[in-house]
Amino acid sequence: MNWTQLHAFDPTTKDQWLKAIQKELGERTVDDLMWSPSEGIRIEPYYTEIKGRVLHKLGVYPALIHQHVQGAAMEDVRTEALECLMGGAQSIGFDAVPVDLDWDTQLKDIEWPYIQLHWRNFPLTTNAIAALSAYADRRGWDRTQLKGCWGIDAAATWQGECDMQALKFVRQQFPACRVFVIAERSFAGGQTGHQLVGLLAQVQEALHALVSAGFTIDDASAMLQINTSMSTSYFKEMIRLRVLRLLYGSIVRAYQPQYSCSIGVWIHTIAGDGAYAQADTHTNLLRATTMAMSAMLGQTSSLEIQPHDPQHQRQDTLRWARNMMHLLREESYFDQALHAAQGSYYLEDWSAQLAHDTWSRLIAMEEAGGWQGQSADWLSKAEQWERTRQEQIASGQIIHVGVNKYQAQAHA
Repeated sequence: MNWTQLHAFDPTTKDQWLKAIQKELGERTVDDLMWSPSEGIRIEPYYTEIKGRVLHKLGVYPALIHQHVQGAAMEDVRTEALECLMGGAQSIGFDAVPVDLDWDTQLKDIEWPYIQLHWRNFPLTTNAIAALSAYADRRGWDRTQLKGCWGIDAAATWQGECDMQALKFVRQQFPACRVFVIAERSFAGGQTGHQLVGLLAQVQEALHALVSAGFTIDDASAMLQINTSMSTSYFKEMIRLRVLRLLYGSIVRAYQPQYSCSIGVWIHTIAGDGAYAQADTHTNLLRATTMAMSAMLGQTSSLEIQPHDPQHQRQDTLRWARNMMHLLREESYFDQALHAAQGSYYLEDWSAQLAHDTWSRLIAMEEAGGWQGQSADWLSKAEQWERTRQEQIASGQIIHVGVNKYQAQAHA
């Protein structure tokens, strides 16, 4: 029989499938198969169709290969950066700006126009920006096209610690660079909806502060980047990133942006330390691979895979991290698949429920005073959930393969 003869089979209804499932369950009910990955979310064991629940598509992002470099001296940092770039990295992160703004040492032989550069907590002063601008001019680079992130904590905006004149100057000199980073305040962040609310509430505070300071919503959105850490929960992390991108767009739309691209956000994901096993470290390579897959299918903008074993030769671990991304991009085409997670009833239903739950929590937080008024309570709950999670791992209620289950045996 070929596929053209399949019409000979009578169609099977959902009720018929459920009766067949119930027969297998015996005294148990189908409700026993319901799964609640977090509070307020119920996942069914069987789907046939979902009406009106498919998330809107929000564009395609490049999933750049990002690597963070370090070293005892600035020359060591530059050498490691060049090795990463020669190995195929597309984005480089630095811990800090060079002493005395010595850009010739940090950026010598690095061609910024072809990659992205990120710093942690770049000094937002007119002198620092002017020095980097002058260096870019000496190299013959078009400053308006240079991309990256200054890595300044977004809290500086709503705490009144941001030099608005310097901010306007950096937007004039480097308009394609993101200025502020909104980062998670805890790794696990409690339950998924709670974690997303923490990020989105900070987004709202930053946008409000920037718009109140006279920036357009389009400029304000272009200045933000979200940094988030990945866990090893394959589908949950994919869905979390999708919902984060969706709800970010919902917040920006409320400000009525002029340009449709303003509803997008640069999401930088980090796969590493928080999800790695301290023993049996070679299994971290598998963890990093699945986290990378989740991040790319969830439409991350850039991805950093941290070294899987701090005791191993660093250059090897950086190379292996790059190669994971190369395999996903060049052999599996993860960076070219258009909305690969779209259309799965299971994922769409979970995403829709999580989006609704998170949005309801966000509105409640805003009505209670927003992030500034509720951050202490949010952090307290996140820490409480994290303690509970660690206790469940220690007791075996939550199984982490290679951590508290199926650990590699020590060899003599």
